Amino acid sequence: MNGTYKDRVEARIRELQTAPGISVRKYEVAAPAPRSIVDAVRTEAGGHLPAGVEDFYTQVNGLTLEWSYLAPGSEGEPADQGSVNILPLENVFSNWKDAIWFDSFTGGDRFRAVKPFDLYIPEACAAFRQPLGEPAEDTLYFHYIGESLTELPLTFTQYVDQALNTCGYLGWHSLLSSNTPGSNLTLLRMRDIIPGFTDHLFRRLHKL
Repeated sequence: MNGTYKDRVEARIRELQTAPGISVRKYEVAAPAPRSIVDAVRTEAGGHLPAGVEDFYTQVNGLTLEWSYLAPGSEGEPADQGSVNILPLENVFSNWKDAIWFDSFTGGDRFRAVKPFDLYIPEACAAFRQPLGEPAEDTLYFHYIGESLTELPLTFTQYVDQALNTCGYLGWHSLLSSNTPGSNLTLLRMRDIIPGFTDHLFRRLHKL
């Protein structure tokens, strides 16, 4: 995709704001991360920032987007929602004790290596891993907080591309698995309501 991340994000938000039935409740595009923060976080990450991270964060130090959809003319609660919450870089490789891992009970530290970067809902996030005393990994994961950790078939750059493509539609992460029940319905909803959405990645993963 062409253009800076800031330009791309703002263009995507404008598309959402003009789409029938979609209400953008909140959005924020943060200023670039200063070089001093990038260098300090690289040290926290064991001397290695995952591929694509520096390029993104030196353009945009975080992104928040929340929206809901209610078919025009309908009444009641929104039928669909979306959320992206890409955290500031200085938060990603911080100590997530008492949020992601715990030392107050046996086994509470099993997700100590998890470093969330897109905390799009309180219960789940996209994350990196950085085992204690080791550099951060390039591999991305879906983390259902306190429950499970699943590898994602995307680089960080591809993740950001798809977060913008889907506008953070709640449920898009589940489509990254090739055996997700209800995948056709989720794809249909995104095709129907999200302006400019393309389904090439998901069709390939699900062999549709």
